[in-house]
Amino acid sequence: MFEALSWYVSLLLLSSVPQTPKQPDFSGEWVSVATAPPSDPPAALVVRQRVSRTNSRGEPMTPYFSHLLVERHYSNRVESDSYDIGIVSGTVSGIGERTIVTVTWQGERLVINTGKYSGPPQKPGPYSEHEEVWSLDPGGRLLIAITDRTSDSQPATVRLTYQRRAAP
Repeated sequence: MFEALSWYVSLLLLSSVPQTPKQPDFSGEWVSVATAPPSDPPAALVVRQRVSRTNSRGEPMTPYFSHLLVERHYSNRVESDSYDIGIVSGTVSGIGERTIVTVTWQGERLVINTGKYSGPPQKPGPYSEHEEVWSLDPGGRLLIAITDRTSDSQPATVRLTYQRRAAP
């Protein structure tokens, strides 16, 4: 009986240990390692990923990264973006402009898509799309491939590489 009780207590303790999501954690401070950077890339990034471990009723569930906060430090400004992972969001204006934002995991890669579309729905019109694909290389560096598309030009892709900021 004591063995069974100790087995159940061990199981309970193991199941209450916080688990980490299976996707990569990009959280931290990153600095650019580019040798020939494109025009005005962020020199540094501060990234925070929130982990959710319970559902809306407070019941335990498989942990996952539910939110991404990115602070981009440029030479003359700082821009912050906040994304809900796994959610499609957007806006529609009264003049027919629509924006769409999707952030999804594709295996070990995080894909952030934003788009602006003009004109009536279901009809071609001016648009711009921005896609960022985040991943970690085997050395732990952050790789970001950025592709921009517009209705009046060819797609252009830029690749950025960052390493974790050394601890002081």
